[in-house]
Amino acid sequence: MRLIVLTSMMALTVHAASFMHVNNGVWSSGFSTAGTLLAANVPATVDPHFRLLSTPAGCAGPTCTQDGGAPFGTNSYVVQDPGGQYPFNGTWLSNNANSLWLGPRSNQFNPQVWGTAPNVEVFASSTDFYVYRMVFNFSALALLHNTANIQLAWLSDNSSTTDGLLQSHIRLCGIAAATDPVCSASTAIGSSSNTGQNSLSLTPVSIVHGANNANFSSGLNALDFIVYNQVIPFGGNPSGMRVHLLSADADPNPTPPIPEPASLLLISTGLIVAGLYRRRTTC
Repeated sequence: MRLIVLTSMMALTVHAASFMHVNNGVWSSGFSTAGTLLAANVPATVDPHFRLLSTPAGCAGPTCTQDGGAPFGTNSYVVQDPGGQYPFNGTWLSNNANSLWLGPRSNQFNPQVWGTAPNVEVFASSTDFYVYRMVFNFSALALLHNTANIQLAWLSDNSSTTDGLLQSHIRLCGIAAATDPVCSASTAIGSSSNTGQNSLSLTPVSIVHGANNANFSSGLNALDFIVYNQVIPFGGNPSGMRVHLLSADADPNPTPPIPEPASLLLISTGLIVAGLYRRRTTC
């Protein structure tokens, strides 16, 4: 019996747990807190998992107003898709059951500038960016941050500024509160840019602790999606981004810690010797 128990202990392994689409975890764009897909053809539908944390410097006026006329900020909206019209008429990859496009306003038919629709415009900058933030918490999830592995695919409008020198990308940092400043440029994930809305294909990104400058923190973390909206001379300039989580997992944080295999071997050897000694002395 002792040998069976010891064998079971030595075979004990820790299986990674998913933190995708769960409370305090990571989410694809366009989902409710209940895990259902949000409506893509309803005005002012707010995504609860992505905060519009920052807008480009100088953002003001009609091109910088959300549904209802208030300035951009805080809320990220599901961009409306009534009948596949602009900007979904072939310019953007169509929404599906895995993810939806988000933007600083849901109605990107208005306000109209430079004439009539589709001459609409979202505020653009050649030097500054929009930031969509997703927050997750390894302490609340009881997971080991240094074993975390996130696989996602995403797109943005735009993927870069007009000259291509400034790329939309993803940053990862530990934070104290969801409203903390944007993660610094030094926390940018390597190879996290995307091919842009015209590619009509989501770009895969791997975020693994210790690789490509990805360093998760043990408590609250932020994924900041940095999105440029390049300046064009006339209207017809929507902006948004889309994130599809493929997987997200990390090892559970055991309490008390599970012994290392070498420790288990020493323990089991000692117990076996003690068992054999007791058997000899009782014979």
